Amino acid sequence: MIAPISFVGITPIIIGEISSIKSVKSQIFTNLQKRPMNFLSHFYFDRNTADCYLVLGTVMPDLLKNADKTVIIHPEKLTHTDSNVNSIIAGWNKHLLVDRYFHSSEFFLAHSHQLKKMLLPAIEGSPVKPFFLGHIALELILDNLLLTTGKVTADGFYDHLDGCDADVVDEFLTFSGLQETSVFFKFYEDFKKRKYLHSYADTKEIAYALKRICMRIWDDPFTPENEAQMNEVLMAYRESLIDDFMSIFDEIGYKLSDENEDKSHTGKPNSRPFINGDRPFTPLPERHGCVSAWLIFGLIVNSLVGLIYFLAANIPIHLPKVSIVSAYCIIIVSGLNVVFSIKLLKWKKIGFYGFCITAVFTFFININIGINPIASVIGLGGIAIFYAVLQIKKHGVSAWGYMK
Repeated sequence: MIAPISFVGITPIIIGEISSIKSVKSQIFTNLQKRPMNFLSHFYFDRNTADCYLVLGTVMPDLLKNADKTVIIHPEKLTHTDSNVNSIIAGWNKHLLVDRYFHSSEFFLAHSHQLKKMLLPAIEGSPVKPFFLGHIALELILDNLLLTTGKVTADGFYDHLDGCDADVVDEFLTFSGLQETSVFFKFYEDFKKRKYLHSYADTKEIAYALKRICMRIWDDPFTPENEAQMNEVLMAYRESLIDDFMSIFDEIGYKLSDENEDKSHTGKPNSRPFINGDRPFTPLPERHGCVSAWLIFGLIVNSLVGLIYFLAANIPIHLPKVSIVSAYCIIIVSGLNVVFSIKLLKWKKIGFYGFCITAVFTFFININIGINPIASVIGLGGIAIFYAVLQIKKHGVSAWGYMK
């Protein structure tokens, strides 16, 4: 008996893992002060802009966290009469968006997990949390690669900060609700003077930076043997990332462009585009050939199933165990699956969620027409298979990663 086919997957386990990771990260970060952040990774997306205040805004959340971990402000929805202050607010919002895209990306989850596993033997006997180390190490490696491959310059970053008027920065902070700004400016001026981001160009400094970060929480985090082994792991992992590390910046850049386009269509105020000046390279979405083949196969099969049942329901032949009502239900589900296949081919996630719904309907239809219950349950496994297929990468980015 032919039944409609579903190829989609629901991912509560993955979503739960992401939530768990963010929870652990948050708990550890509340104990940190003045820790290095991935400033250059945020700077990358606006490296060509002439708006120094936008650049400052993209790193302001991390600067404030370094200056005083107790400070909490939420300028996200504020609008000021000064366009420069609004630029800082726009940069702040962009920082939050980039962080959300990065920390939920396959790239981050896979590489931070892999780094954690590789660093475990190197930190044996250390009190440092492996996930924390993998997370921060990945961010530092990415900043190092941006510097050493010439994608950004530390001088370019500091030049933007030096171009910002202190009165404008102070106005942003007070407008956002921070009454006492002296603590921030003391740290901020020292940050610009020391220019320690230049040190990120030396790969060996990654291990040193990690040690300094950990010493904010643990008095004696590593032995000399730990440090030597960590350095070997980090240098080797950096080499393995050289050919692929730009994929995450391309992926985020594409999503930022799409976000900006969506905002322009809604008519909501958007004082500045997300990407200014010369836009970073953001490739057109591409899917692996296997993903395309799977989607086209699902489109064809569901079309044929719907056609077969439509003909069978309208000509005088006997349909064993299938009532006319069941036949038309199958026709409707197959038709919907065709629509959802087209949506997926057009990079729309709604097609995936639609398949999830029709998969449930298909299960009950199969039970109704007499298909073995075990076989019907196994059929729901097509959900997970479909999701797995959408994770197949091309040029380091999965089809799912490009979908809107």
